[in-house]
Amino acid sequence: MLTALGVIIGVASVVDMLAVGTGAQRRIAAAFGALGSFNVIIRPGTITRGGVRTGAGITTTLTLIPETQWVRSCGTYAPTRPTR
Repeated sequence: MLTALGVIIGVASVVDMLAVGTGAQRRIAAAFGALGSFNVIIRPGTITRGGVRTGAGITTTLTLIPETQWVRSCGTYAPTRPTR
């Protein structure tokens, strides 16, 4: 009797975890879908010093360049305005 109860609880927990994972996956997909296909998010990367990788966003690895220079280096570009 105790073994059957353990199996039932184990199966229920696996089913529950699968449902939670599927729900999270759908929410993440919806969040990325809301960004649209024409948005580009650029963040600075990380650098390694002495074999230690620093965290993302801590170091400044991006530099500002004039828009005209960026357009020449990218090819096609359509300026946009923030929607929020």
